[in-house]
Amino acid sequence: MVRVTDEQIQNARDVTLLSYFQSTNPAILLEQKGERFIHKNHDSFVIDNGKGEWYWNSQGVKGHSALDYLMRVEKMDFLDAVKSLNEDNFVSSSDFSHRSSEPKKADLPPKSITLPKPAQNNKNMIAYLAKRGISESTSQKYINQGLLYESVNNNCVFVGRDAQDGNKPKYAAERGITGDNKKDTAGSDKSYSFYLPPDTMNGSHSVAVFESPIDALSHHEIMVIAEAERGTVWDGFRLSLSGTASVALIGFLERHPHVQNIYLSLDNDPAGQAATERITKEILTERTSPLPRRPSVRISMIP
Repeated sequence: MVRVTDEQIQNARDVTLLSYFQSTNPAILLEQKGERFIHKNHDSFVIDNGKGEWYWNSQGVKGHSALDYLMRVEKMDFLDAVKSLNEDNFVSSSDFSHRSSEPKKADLPPKSITLPKPAQNNKNMIAYLAKRGISESTSQKYINQGLLYESVNNNCVFVGRDAQDGNKPKYAAERGITGDNKKDTAGSDKSYSFYLPPDTMNGSHSVAVFESPIDALSHHEIMVIAEAERGTVWDGFRLSLSGTASVALIGFLERHPHVQNIYLSLDNDPAGQAATERITKEILTERTSPLPRRPSVRISMIP
């Protein structure tokens, strides 16, 4: 069970949403005036750092801190949100000052990620994933592609790479093989979240979207069975949002403008249903969509 101290809780409550974005994804912010910032992809999402608040008018959501954001927008539970905000060095509300003489963090080069040290082999991870319904052949396929491995800390590491930048790793999700450890590696850019590429170019126009990396791997397994039993073939990208926020999908679509078909397959629970509705509106609404002038885009639940 995840446990946090009173000090960790207070540290999390002190992190502003502005400093959180500046640390994790500075390109998502567009400065408007003074200490007011607007979300790059959602013009009704405003951060007013001077007043110490943020609000997303189109969704009827607001808050004061990064902790509020993770819980109300990313749909993280309290303990996971607190833990996440204690895994990096963020600027707290009391420390932040907006001085024109100082460089803005958003103007600094983005943080680089250092992947966790790999274990000597992947046997514990392969055994764990097998218990989750992922065959050894599937695990080995993506191990060979550098997308999946076991760390010395006894975690599964799901790597998000940038195919347009020498296939460099820019994101990693760590999930405990034993226990409840669940975190993004420090320096991760969520807009480069974990995804599985299609096997052929014929599948490059479609993407199936899931909440977790294991969901994406599970879909691969399901379609292997479907092809063997019914001849049903599905060969497209498989993207993990690593949650329910749309940052990973928007980043993916910006880098893959040829993708025309988006299949949302989030969890069938209140959070997943709400995220499906929200993401559909974001993608299809002309003023917020990252896909201008492409009416052929479809969003639907994957069969």
